[in-house]
Amino acid sequence: MTKLRLATTALFTLAVLHCASAAQAQDVNRLVLVLYSYEREFAPHRAFSELFLPDLSRASGQPVDYVEVSLQAARVSQTAPADTMVTHVQAMLAGRQPDLVVPIGGPAAVFAQRNRHQLFPSAPMLLAGVDRRFVTDLSENDAAVAVDHEPGRLVENILTVLPDTKTIFVIVGASHLAKAWHAEMKAEFRRFESRVTFSWANELSFKQMLTRSARLPPHSAILFAILSVDAEGVPHIEDRALTDLHRVANAPIFGVRSTQLGRGIVGGRLLSMEDLSRNTTRVALRLLDNASDGPISTATQTLAAPAFDWRELRRWGIDEARLPPGSTIRFREPTAWERYKRPIVVFVAIAGIQALLVAWLVANLTRQRRGQRSLRANEARFRQLSDTAPVMLWTSGPDRGCTHVNRARLEFTGRPLESELGNGWSDAVHADDVAGWVETYTQAFERREPSRTKYRLRRHDGEYRWILDTAVPRVLADGTFAGYVGSGIDVTDLELAKSSLSNLSRRLMHEHEEERAMVARALTDDLCQQLTLLMIRLREFSQAPAGGDDGQIRMGVEEVGRQLATLSGEIFAMSDHLRSSKLDILGLAVATRLRCRELSAIHGVTIDAHDEGVPPNLPENISLVLFRVIEEALHNALRHAAARRVTVSLHGGPGEIQLEVADDGVGFDPQTVTTDRSLGLAEMRERLNLVDGECTIESRPGAGTRVRVRVPVRADVHLAAV
Repeated sequence: MTKLRLATTALFTLAVLHCASAAQAQDVNRLVLVLYSYEREFAPHRAFSELFLPDLSRASGQPVDYVEVSLQAARVSQTAPADTMVTHVQAMLAGRQPDLVVPIGGPAAVFAQRNRHQLFPSAPMLLAGVDRRFVTDLSENDAAVAVDHEPGRLVENILTVLPDTKTIFVIVGASHLAKAWHAEMKAEFRRFESRVTFSWANELSFKQMLTRSARLPPHSAILFAILSVDAEGVPHIEDRALTDLHRVANAPIFGVRSTQLGRGIVGGRLLSMEDLSRNTTRVALRLLDNASDGPISTATQTLAAPAFDWRELRRWGIDEARLPPGSTIRFREPTAWERYKRPIVVFVAIAGIQALLVAWLVANLTRQRRGQRSLRANEARFRQLSDTAPVMLWTSGPDRGCTHVNRARLEFTGRPLESELGNGWSDAVHADDVAGWVETYTQAFERREPSRTKYRLRRHDGEYRWILDTAVPRVLADGTFAGYVGSGIDVTDLELAKSSLSNLSRRLMHEHEEERAMVARALTDDLCQQLTLLMIRLREFSQAPAGGDDGQIRMGVEEVGRQLATLSGEIFAMSDHLRSSKLDILGLAVATRLRCRELSAIHGVTIDAHDEGVPPNLPENISLVLFRVIEEALHNALRHAAARRVTVSLHGGPGEIQLEVADDGVGFDPQTVTTDRSLGLAEMRERLNLVDGECTIESRPGAGTRVRVRVPVRADVHLAAV
């Protein structure tokens, strides 16, 4: 059974490699073999590989193919001989010699050095992310990027930030790597035992770790060191484990790597995985380019400058004054003033203008101390002033009836002044809003307090508009209450904008959920069923009697291989639909031409793609935005416009990229666009806003559609020769 499982793994690997070779020539691709000491998904391998592999692909002048092998997964059992892992690596390489071997972790480094003459005798080797204790004498063809985790400084960081700490609960798992670090940390931590009591999690299940973390005594801290497998042998993904721990812990959590910052740890001096990836990429490129005249010397990477999570400092009440000098504080939430400074200033300015105007009007009215004649004169001056105001103004008397409205309100309603006086001013209010408006005004009137209400008012053309009405009481110099003075502002456009934004958000969420459902159906109804059938076929071969028809079994295995290749292509196509790898590898211009060619073949429509002067080193965000806009424009042309010919043009000019997508379809009226198409157009504009881009759409029924886009590009991005 062991040999059959290895043969099945090798067969699947060969099929995937064969499918990849059909897509692009292998002789121009660099082959990098990545050896993991343990499973790739577990810390710290996942954190490092997710940074290093993309960095190397972007920095390499040639395409890079990766063969990733977990030595822990290659072991069929704990007692399996080393030849089993050698056979597994040979099967994954499929006869090819790597251009570079990158062992990650101590066990992988030992395995690679021990078996290099049998597996890859001429390939250079780069020990990556290896603790300096595992780095011994290197050959002239090898290099190492070593690190020093400095466990003692982790405890010093905790005691600096929380000097009253009495107990430190250390989260460490039961894997081989965790056991090695458990012993290393215990030795390093002995010098702190006079100040702190250490509690270790290496003999606990993860559930017990959570229980312990929730019941720690006062003045405790948690050090999340390494957890891939707990004491019960259950594997754990670090991000999920850290999230669960953060949810229940009653003490602050500290970590060891920069990728843990922002996921629940307080922070401190951490091992920068970003710096480690950059340093490893730099050395890897030198080895791939044969740019070294001898052994490459690299300094051991130590802990980076202290960095802390502002949210965790605030959660645990840690004073920033305790932090080490030179500390960086990340994830700081902006203050209310920083978030709302502009609307506050605008609101205060408007309110101040209104308040000054109202105060001035009230001051003029309160000067009417003697006689009706003086009062009428002042009211006449007030009416003259209010008629020049850009807002609708009104006054009411002590009987609640309207005594005056200014010209702005009369022009708005189109009604004569006589119709507005007394109780007539409520006639233009929408029937559904009259009761609420009257109730708000009456309650404020009885309490002699300011009022603020919103209602719909009929305009002179018959359209109802939303009005924000603000009023304050008028009091004469002798303390006599004289009624109210108020102002109204048309806020209809603001209300419509808020409603449109809400509707757009709902439609976007609906579209995203439909896309997720499509992917789920494709995985469940198609790919999973095909995999199940292939597993049944393989099980039939494994149960075939000894001495059976070898030819028939060989033909069956070849058929399974072809089906695996087809299935791999379908998985690649689905992945490419969600996020095109061609864009990252080949660049915007080539990815656009390939996408147009695919859609042309699928829909039977002529799609011409032209590009000129498009820079090969466009920033990733600009490339992705333009590619998504092209896809959305083609989607609209094929789905809504019934186009038979579409032209996509990309042009790189001084400081900008220009895009034009034109079709000969049915066209549309932009003022009466359908919901589906308006959602797509809104999404295009929102994407372009992220890169300061501009979009114009020209279309009319029966005359096709033309989408024009301009996106600025930094001056340091090299434009290809025209």
